[in-house]
Amino acid sequence: MPKIITAIPTEVLEYYLQNVVPTVWITNIEEQVNGFYAFSIDPSYHDRITFLAMCHKKWERHNTNQIEGHPV
Repeated sequence: MPKIITAIPTEVLEYYLQNVVPTVWITNIEEQVNGFYAFSIDPSYHDRITFLAMCHKKWERHNTNQIEGHPV
């Protein structure tokens, strides 16, 4: 019987932030974050707005470094 996802482990969000965010279109980040936060998230973890801001900062830092030719 298939399992139904009712909560997103914070490890998944950390993986997304560190490994996926730099590689996606910045316009897709908000939609994806909203999808994560539609499920239960540990209340001690960042709220949706803070996590979204962290994702944008990570994306900008990564992609600015790529454009300027610096290692990430």
